[in-house]
Amino acid sequence: DEGNIKFTMEVESPEKGTAVGEFYPLGGAYGNVSVPPSYNMKFPSPSQGGEYFVPTGGLLNYTKRHIKSEELIRALQKFMVDVYDFGSKEVPRTG
Repeated sequence: DEGNIKFTMEVESPEKGTAVGEFYPLGGAYGNVSVPPSYNMKFPSPSQGGEYFVPTGGLLNYTKRHIKSEELIRALQKFMVDVYDFGSKEVPRTG
């Protein structure tokens, strides 16, 4: 999962629980198909017996998960590079 940004956060709405999100600012591939930068979030839904995903229908049609904002793509890519640079300076590599 190199180059991906994964996070969790506690949410109160629409239902209380832990949400999980993933950004893929460098894009990726599904099988032999290259895809542009994308994202998905999973929200808890105890009242519905599980969870639901945003964007709606993104699991069936991955094009719904594509990030359309070029500004957001650049910001996420910069964030990822900054975290990598910081980590490479602060965490010694083992061989």
